[in-house]
Amino acid sequence: RGFGRAAAAHEPDGPHWQLLDLGASPAARGLGVGSALLQHRLTRVDAEGLPAQLMATTPGSRQLYERFGFTELEQLESWMARELPGGGVR
Repeated sequence: RGFGRAAAAHEPDGPHWQLLDLGASPAARGLGVGSALLQHRLTRVDAEGLPAQLMATTPGSRQLYERFGFTELEQLESWMARELPGGGVR
């Protein structure tokens, strides 16, 4: 619920893609699986000409998304401290 609100605060106006739950198992990390999954989805996003949004939950996912041109809008920790009772889950 909190993550969804964090993402919604930065949603582009109008139609857009919300890329959720992209991930690879620990055994597949570093093998290009995440890049292949993201590239597959971004091919469709680009064909439709719509903006896309996603949320990086680990330093590794953030690095992956940045390689594909995504930029940080806000750090979740800042949002949680401001928006969730007690600063979020501890």
